[in-house]
Amino acid sequence: MYDIIILGAGPAGISAAIYAVSRGKKTLVLEKGQVGGLIGKVSTVTHYAGIVAGETGASFAARLKEQALADGVEIRCEEVTAVDLAGEVKTVTTAQGSYQAPRVIVATGSSPR
Repeated sequence: MYDIIILGAGPAGISAAIYAVSRGKKTLVLEKGQVGGLIGKVSTVTHYAGIVAGETGASFAARLKEQALADGVEIRCEEVTAVDLAGEVKTVTTAQGSYQAPRVIVATGSSPR
């Protein structure tokens, strides 16, 4: 059982995960695609705090992943197929298994048009 499960490994999901582990929470991030989400596919990142000069989406996504893993965030590349938010313990299901936590953060971002 986890303290927190985060759905989505874009900037918001990874930031939430890093903060959670810094507070001693056992944290799982589930991502159906790649760490970085949509921003990982852009050629240049400009309108985001903390970006270094010449940052590409791929380099930013790599930095997100590197920091999260170094801080102890568990990231699994699995597509969520069901979520049960009833009761004190929530259940998130993927094709690979089910995970439980009292808290779930939805940080699924968006998709391009």
